[in-house]
Amino acid sequence: MNKLWKYLLLLLLVLLPFSCEQDENLISEVNEPSQEIVEEQDEDVEVTLTVLGRASIRLDFSDGKVVYIDPAYGSYKEYKKEADLVLVTHQHTDHNVVSKVTLKGNGSIIQCPYDIKAGDIIEVAGLKIVAVDAYNINHSKSSSCGFIIESDDLVIYHSGDTSLTNQMRELKEYSIDYAMLCTDGFYNMGLEEAKMVANDIEAQVVLPIHTSADGSFNINQANKFNYDGSLVIKPGESIILEDLSKPAVPFDQAIKDIIDTRLSSIKNKDYEMYMSSITKRNPYFFNEQERWFMGMTDESITNLYLEIESTEIINEHTAVVNLKQTHFMDKKYVLNYPLIFKYENGLWKDYGYHFETIRTDDFEVKYMKNETRVDEFIEMLELSFDNLRKIYKEKPHPYFELKLFTDQEMLRQRCIPANSWLFTGWSEPDESLKLYTGHPLSYEGYPGVVQHEVVHHITIRMCNNNLPMWLLEGIAMYDGSAAYGFENSSLLSRMTKESIKQTIEDIELRDLYSDLTSEEIRNYYNTSYMYVRYIAETYGHDKLMDLFYEAGKKPFHDSTLNDSFEINNQKTADEVIMTVLEITKEQLSKEYLDWLETVDFIK
Repeated sequence: MNKLWKYLLLLLLVLLPFSCEQDENLISEVNEPSQEIVEEQDEDVEVTLTVLGRASIRLDFSDGKVVYIDPAYGSYKEYKKEADLVLVTHQHTDHNVVSKVTLKGNGSIIQCPYDIKAGDIIEVAGLKIVAVDAYNINHSKSSSCGFIIESDDLVIYHSGDTSLTNQMRELKEYSIDYAMLCTDGFYNMGLEEAKMVANDIEAQVVLPIHTSADGSFNINQANKFNYDGSLVIKPGESIILEDLSKPAVPFDQAIKDIIDTRLSSIKNKDYEMYMSSITKRNPYFFNEQERWFMGMTDESITNLYLEIESTEIINEHTAVVNLKQTHFMDKKYVLNYPLIFKYENGLWKDYGYHFETIRTDDFEVKYMKNETRVDEFIEMLELSFDNLRKIYKEKPHPYFELKLFTDQEMLRQRCIPANSWLFTGWSEPDESLKLYTGHPLSYEGYPGVVQHEVVHHITIRMCNNNLPMWLLEGIAMYDGSAAYGFENSSLLSRMTKESIKQTIEDIELRDLYSDLTSEEIRNYYNTSYMYVRYIAETYGHDKLMDLFYEAGKKPFHDSTLNDSFEINNQKTADEVIMTVLEITKEQLSKEYLDWLETVDFIK
């Protein structure tokens, strides 16, 4: 019903009582639509969010209600609207200048910690207000909070000043439409930690606020918050809020369409089409799916089928799809696995294998449901983090992930399905560390494998992925695998002098993704290790690091869909070896082979 007709009917309702020719039937017919009009007006209440500056927000409701959150920044004219409600997350003066606000006669000021504390739930001004944890070294848990504001189906979250809290993962149960997260990285969490929070709370849209330490709006900081679903709103700007959490298309139909599209995109090698159903909110998984797509479009894989066996709705924005995958490579493969899908910005997106999850202070562990060795691998990863803190200035991502597979074939199929050999661990630039956990308890190589992969994670970031595989594998063997002794490494324990008498040119001609024998693979890793060991012992570990820093001066070099990746990185190695060590690769090879004759720890 358009607005003109609404107004005409309302006018008629006003005039009818004064008519001398009232008809009971006419009155009845008009009164019924009037009730529908009131209901429709209630449903159509619109909410406009205006950023005033820092963490100061104004919410304007089309029914006339006005709410301020953390009033402090913005001009006085931006506070001229009288308030029904003022919410204050804590008492710091950059969040609490309530004197700027004029209340309506029945308006309320709710301040943490005086009127509300984390854990409290109140209803005021027709809104449900949930106070949640907000704290860090600069803000005490007892005197600070964030707010979840519910207006019918619209859910808004204001973080207040905080870092990552233990409660944040629980907030996804509120189906948050819009979240405002502090991102200054000085008094509060920075961009990477804010991205972790955004992933935890699963908000549809995230607005970066509190973007600098000095109170100014740092547009560069705001733009660097590249969470998929981020929206930068400058002070003085407004947006109209919508309920974004309810899918328009039934889940089963949406998933059928996604799987059909997925099969078509793999058949046609359409990268953009395939990646359109993958979430960007977890960069690790997005990068892993790029690699998976490359594998599944390889010529060695044929006759791919994906069949939906069942679906399970967890809540209105989360569901599990049990898939049956069939394809042929060297033989016929039939795999069954669960994928988790989440609703974001109007679309269902693939979030990967449906793991169980544990979060520690330093990383997240995801594991298959039948995994029995979680604590053991958490201890290994914590030890690796501790060991590498002493070696490297750089630290792992704060959202580092470890994925544990009880099924070695599933590990290969979810990582690099076209790879011709099975492996224990795998990681690539900005991917999770993935491990097969099914080796017997007597196998002592796991700690070295874990540290090997964490070294990859750190050093690839250092060089921006601009160095060839022999240097990357060599340093991961040197600072990772070898740290736990040769005898505990299935590769190093079988090394001989004869097997590692290779020039750099020899090892650069090897392609680990080709059909190599186990011995050829072992010799490649061991030779790479020995070259890095020679550089570290002859030139010093700092010089070894300088090779990575020098290569890191170049922009990040993405290996996905890049056929010339390794060749380009070999050329970069030529340059950095000359710059840092002041010798050519050929000279380095000669020095290495001469040194190899003198070592006495290898037969």
